[in-house]
Amino acid sequence: MTTAERQVELVRLGDLRANPRNVKRHDTDGIAESLDRFGLVDLPVVDARTGLLVAGHGRTDTLRARKQAGNPPPEDVVLAADGEWLNPAVLEGARQLL
Repeated sequence: MTTAERQVELVRLGDLRANPRNVKRHDTDGIAESLDRFGLVDLPVVDARTGLLVAGHGRTDTLRARKQAGNPPPEDVVLAADGEWLNPAVLEGARQLL
């Protein structure tokens, strides 16, 4: 995959959509601890063609729970003017959208 097919963009947390085929369970407590300690190091991956998450379901669920609980965003997540969290995400297959 070339860099033209992969790019990092800020995506509104509410716009990150889970893939319904993902059946994996996640250690959300462990993910929350990691976010507190290191920030968002491992970015979620979104299929640019479908708009669905390819990887990062647990991180995204944990970020949503953190936001809903009134906690501040972790390092590397940007707070938009309207209060929404802007999450850096890798868009795979982005070249097809150009």
